[in-house]
Amino acid sequence: AYAVGSSMSPARVEAMARAKNEKSVKARWGFATAAALVLVVGGALYMQSRGDDMQLAQSPKASEEQQLADGTKVILTDGAKIETQFTTGRRVAILTSGAARFEVAHDASRPFTVIAGRSETTALGTVFEVDLRNGPPRVRLVSGRVEVRSSGGGAALRLEAGQSAEVPADGPKMTGMM
Repeated sequence: AYAVGSSMSPARVEAMARAKNEKSVKARWGFATAAALVLVVGGALYMQSRGDDMQLAQSPKASEEQQLADGTKVILTDGAKIETQFTTGRRVAILTSGAARFEVAHDASRPFTVIAGRSETTALGTVFEVDLRNGPPRVRLVSGRVEVRSSGGGAALRLEAGQSAEVPADGPKMTGMM
């Protein structure tokens, strides 16, 4: 506004108001851009932390080969159901029923672990089978090496090709050769 007795002309007052309005518009655009950037980065980080999660299930009568997001091949049999939880630091497959054979894709920076009942089997470059159908979880190593643990306690057990183990609550026990 133009005040009586002021030394500013109406054109000067209008120019100052226009400049103030332009600064306000630029500030709003800057804030909107920053907010959009935060949402995009936050969404990307959330998706990365979520990893490649999926659920797979197999009919009780057939067996079916599936390929996981990391390249691991899984053969599901006898109504097998698994859920995967892959992050930047770890690959986990949770077997909730049936039996499955895992041909693990090599990735030294992300261990591959199968959780089945009380058992945790970590692949060390491997093809192995996990069976939940009768009694405690059973692990059979086809090739490579695995380390088998029980969430209930006991020492870890390393299997070599051709060996198998059962995993009761008190820890894994060797059950023999294939």
